Amino acid sequence: MSRSDASPPPEIHVSSLWIYPLKSAAGIALSTVALTDRGLSLDRRWMLIDADGEALTQRESPTLRLVTPALHPSELTFSAPGMPQLTVDLDPDGPPVQATMWKRPVSVVLASPWASTWFSTFLQRPCTLVYQPDTSHRHRGPPMNGVLLNLSDGNPVHLIGEASLDDLNTRLAQPVEAWRFRPNIVVRGSAAYAEDYWQRIRIGDIDFKVVESCARCSVVNVGEQGKRSGTVLKALASYRQRGKAIPFGQHLEHQQLGRFAVGDAVQVLQQGDSPNPVN
Repeated sequence: MSRSDASPPPEIHVSSLWIYPLKSAAGIALSTVALTDRGLSLDRRWMLIDADGEALTQRESPTLRLVTPALHPSELTFSAPGMPQLTVDLDPDGPPVQATMWKRPVSVVLASPWASTWFSTFLQRPCTLVYQPDTSHRHRGPPMNGVLLNLSDGNPVHLIGEASLDDLNTRLAQPVEAWRFRPNIVVRGSAAYAEDYWQRIRIGDIDFKVVESCARCSVVNVGEQGKRSGTVLKALASYRQRGKAIPFGQHLEHQQLGRFAVGDAVQVLQQGDSPNPVN
C-alpha cells in the first residue's frame, strides 16, 4: 500500500517511476503504475524497426531521445521538434510484421503506416513503427528462461538508486538526470551502490528478484538534445568497470501482479556478500 501524504517517507522508498512506451524514446513519469505479466503497463510495447526488421534504438539514432510520448485514455501521442503531433491507438490491430531483437525473432504488428512515415521523416531514415500485442510471448533466452518480456533488451524492470547517481554526478562536469539510464524505478534512501548487492526486495506489497546488474552502453551518452558524447560512460568506466562491462543499476523480475506508487517503501529482503553478476 502507498504511504499517506501526511506520513514521512520510509527510509528507502520509491522516488520516481517511469515508463517508456516507445523503445528508446523519452519516458513518461508516473505517480503510480500497474505491474503486468511482462513489466510495467505500457512500458516498451512500441518499437521502431529498420528496413531489415532490426530494432532501432538510440545506439543507431540518438535523435530518438527527442521523441516525447504522452498517454491518453485510448491513444498515445508523440511529439518531436519540427513535427506535427502524431496519434496512434493504444491497442493497434495491424497486420503482423517480422522483427528481430538481438538476433531473435519477435512477433509484432504494424502500428500504422502514417506513423512509420512520421518517424522516417523525423529520423531521416526508413523505419517502421510496430507494437507488441498481448498475444506476442517473448521470453528471456538461455541460460535464464521463462520470464515474459516486453520489448526491453532483456529484463522486464530496471531500477537505479538516487545515491548512486549522486555519486556519479560528483565525477561529471555536467550532472546528469536519472532518465539517462532509462530506469523504471528510482529509489531514495539507500547508500550509493547498495543495490549492487540486493538479491530480493519488496516494493509496497510486491516482491522482486534482482536478476543482475545492468551493463551500460552508449545510450547513456545521449543528452537531452539528442547528441552523443562519451562523457558519462567514460566517467563510469573510471571506477565501475568489471571485466568488459560497466555496471550501473539493477534488472528485476517478478511473479506477482499489482500496483505500486511513488513513496512506497522498499524493503531489502535478501542481499549478497558480493555484487550481482553483470549482463
